[in-house]
Amino acid sequence: MNTKYPHGTLNKLWRDPHHWKWGGIYVCSEDPRWIVPKRQMWRGWTINFGHPKGWIGFILFTIVIISPTLYLTSLGLADTKYWYITILSTLLMTCIFCAFCASTKRYEE
Repeated sequence: MNTKYPHGTLNKLWRDPHHWKWGGIYVCSEDPRWIVPKRQMWRGWTINFGHPKGWIGFILFTIVIISPTLYLTSLGLADTKYWYITILSTLLMTCIFCAFCASTKRYEE
């Protein structure tokens, strides 16, 4: 990814209502980010389903978030401190990763 977009381009694409389907699903093949802020930024992030990595990311996020919980539950550690620590750390790492991927600074001049 060598192409840098002019400042404000990604926010312009993100704000365009034509790129939002059914109120909350972002589909924009022109946006190089595969994770973007939700329409109400304070609510977190969503996947850009117009980007080729979007669907792969959706599947990987589902696996990464669900598998530790299911594994600890199968070991009989549900509702223990290890279970809660694992869930919280997985969510924290996911939030940090999403904030990094959704940043416009990596793509704009």
